[in-house]
Amino acid sequence: MRVNHHKSLLERMDHLVLWSGIPRLNEFRVRRRPLRWMPIMALALASAGFIAILLRPGSYWIGYSILMVGFAVGSWLPIFGPVSLFFPGVDNVDERERSLRRDALLVGCATISFMVLVGLFILMLLTVLQDWPRGTLLRAMLSLALYAMVLYSSVPTLYASWAMPRPVDDDA
Repeated sequence: MRVNHHKSLLERMDHLVLWSGIPRLNEFRVRRRPLRWMPIMALALASAGFIAILLRPGSYWIGYSILMVGFAVGSWLPIFGPVSLFFPGVDNVDERERSLRRDALLVGCATISFMVLVGLFILMLLTVLQDWPRGTLLRAMLSLALYAMVLYSSVPTLYASWAMPRPVDDDA
């Protein structure tokens, strides 16, 4: 390997960065597509699990299992859906996509805030009316936190998927 002594230090560092392949990773663009029914399925499973936990605290593990299936489905939605919740700077997005992402996240945060307030009120009411023991209340609060995480991953994807225009097939 021949060393070129006429390059400055910054030019050599640029050459090393290009050699590493890291700038090519930023050129890769994820093709985001609307997921219209998967968020509904994740929300339905998580809601059914959370309701089962509230109605039948003695059979907690059944409701928790259903809630976790909804959580597992919902956790993959931001990766493949129309809005990225985790890495907003990786994609080269235009103004319309930024606006859609902002609106989806605002709808998601409003939904989470409302549902957590309703959930806490329901937990307080059930604790008073059914005289839940401390362990049952703690498990229900954990389930509410998991339900909020499902809302965080599913509601923005659901909103953005239905706000986007339907994809047109190239074959038609």
